[in-house]
Amino acid sequence: MSRKPPQPPPSFTTTPSAILSQASSLISSTTALEDELSSTLTPSTATFSSLLTPILNDDHAVSKQTLIIRLFSSVSEDKDLRDASRTAEEMLLKANSEALMRRDIASLVKAVYEKHQRGEEKLGEEDAYTLFKTHRAYQNTGAGIEDEDVREQYKTAVQERNEVLVAARKTISESDDGIFFTREQLNGVPASILDAMKTNDDGHLKATFKKGHMISIMKHATSAQTRKAYNIAKESRFPENVTRLERAVELRNSTARMLGFSTHAELKMQDKMAKSVESVMEMLNKLRTELKPLADDEMKTLFEIKKAYIRDNGTDEDGEDVKRLNAWDWAFYARILEKERYSVDSLLISEYFEVNHSLKGMLKIFEEIFGMVFVPTDAPVWQKDVSVYEAWNVEDQGGEFLGYLYLDLYAREGKYAGAHSSLIQPGFVTSDNKRHYPSSSLITSLLHTPSQPTLLLHSELKTMFHELGHAIHKLVTHTNHQHGCARDFVEIPSILLENWIWVPSVLQRLGKHYSYLSSEYLTFWNAKNEGERPGEVLPEKLALDIARTKHVNGAHAMLYQVFLALFDLTIHNAVEGREVDTTRLWNESKTEIMGLGRADSIGQASFAHPFRAYDAAYFTYALSKVYATDLWVSHFKADPMDKTTGLRYRKLVLQPGGSQPELKSLSNFLGREPSDKAYYGEVTSTPGTKSSVL
Repeated sequence: MSRKPPQPPPSFTTTPSAILSQASSLISSTTALEDELSSTLTPSTATFSSLLTPILNDDHAVSKQTLIIRLFSSVSEDKDLRDASRTAEEMLLKANSEALMRRDIASLVKAVYEKHQRGEEKLGEEDAYTLFKTHRAYQNTGAGIEDEDVREQYKTAVQERNEVLVAARKTISESDDGIFFTREQLNGVPASILDAMKTNDDGHLKATFKKGHMISIMKHATSAQTRKAYNIAKESRFPENVTRLERAVELRNSTARMLGFSTHAELKMQDKMAKSVESVMEMLNKLRTELKPLADDEMKTLFEIKKAYIRDNGTDEDGEDVKRLNAWDWAFYARILEKERYSVDSLLISEYFEVNHSLKGMLKIFEEIFGMVFVPTDAPVWQKDVSVYEAWNVEDQGGEFLGYLYLDLYAREGKYAGAHSSLIQPGFVTSDNKRHYPSSSLITSLLHTPSQPTLLLHSELKTMFHELGHAIHKLVTHTNHQHGCARDFVEIPSILLENWIWVPSVLQRLGKHYSYLSSEYLTFWNAKNEGERPGEVLPEKLALDIARTKHVNGAHAMLYQVFLALFDLTIHNAVEGREVDTTRLWNESKTEIMGLGRADSIGQASFAHPFRAYDAAYFTYALSKVYATDLWVSHFKADPMDKTTGLRYRKLVLQPGGSQPELKSLSNFLGREPSDKAYYGEVTSTPGTKSSVL
């Protein structure tokens, strides 16, 4: 039976001038509200309902519009629209920084907070936590600076920092660069990838740095010189972002000191689950110490495979490159390892994971675990290829509407290349006590050719599960106010969900050979292949073989996350007077931690996370892996599709969102605080491999 959602989907029809006008209007309306509150309230008369409620209602109303404004910068085909979106973002960032520096409003918030602390105003749990976070935001964003000269320095530094970050993000998002090769130089790369590449006047093929090309070249190009050239070019991009990163770090650390903190990292820990910079460093260094011997074994294994491959096939490498395992060797020989020792052929496997069929299967998995239903619907979209679903609770969970899910899967000019999930509309309770429902998205940049199926590698399947997990989390969070989650919590639910794509029965549910999906796909398969057509369902043996590779080279993968986390934390933890040479730190750290660094790489320039709100927070990926393993082993591993466990997890961990301390949510589900015991147990106990981390 069809149901009509209680809220229409948002509109994406706009123009560059309308975006700028809209941003200006939002800024003016918020300023007017704050002026009114300042003129009518005093510290003695201010209460949660008279002060915080109108501020929160305004925040809800503004977010409904600003989330869409910001979306255009990463998804729109229209360059003018993208530019207007970024200009509006700068305007909004500046206005938000200035708003949080208002001492008049901050003093009122402080008065309400202190009344609650003294027990003079009783609040519910969510309102109390919201008050705490709001008070902290004002204190940690400049309102507490008394000296006028320092306030002006702070405002100027914050404005410059925002401009630097927006410019860096634009450079990364707008890039369509690449490196040209002859078809011979790309020997081994799948023909479907080569056929879709652009060519120059000389007939050379353009290999971009988007994920589809990167994976295909680094895993399959038989020429070591090609892989080396591609790797070096990839890590030489955006030299202007080196200066921007170092300036952003300098500004972040200096503004943190103006707020009374030693470093930016210390400031950023104030809104994290982690207790301190020192505790995070301890966790990262423990991972580094425990995993290094396992990673060394992995490198030795791959180097032996490299030597055997060169003995049998020769190589175009020369000099010292032949005598070691290089950064451009890893993916190539890891693929050979999986194929020779585990019978896993990544290209063969991808034939069972056509993107649209696999996505429908993923949604069915989420429906079963979390008690949801996804219904395709026609709705306004920002680009014609985007598809939309209504999300509902199943009938035995009340049947309520949850929100809208948007899927934007394919690469296009101007679109940010990284896979991610964006919140499009927040969820909250309105001023007239009605629910405003969220809208979320899964956004990827898969290479797409209309005349052939878009097939997912298993690693891409993992990414889709991860990002779809973020999108589902946004839909099932049910709170009175709009809340952002602590950055070191937000990745845990998605990393937990990655475990499902290693379960053989789940893989068989998701996998169906593309030639059975349509007559056109069958014709395509027949034109490319001879011999007997594969079976329709992913064979059980192949699903089991995939599952056996879950932990292969896992120590190396985790050490890569540790390397990035330590780099990010180190640059943002620089004490006054200590300059940070990010290029030197990047290469020395990569060599020391992973054994695969180069002296002249500027890979940090394309490391997008410190430019995108993960500053001093990239450690969340490593920490989240540890905590997600605890959740998986203790509650899901024995029966991943158990509905009772899934619904309990949804209620206790996902539903509260940021309305309470996230550590409390995890502890409520686990019955204790999360631990690394299960994680290190997996490291040492998984049969068949010494490296059993990821």
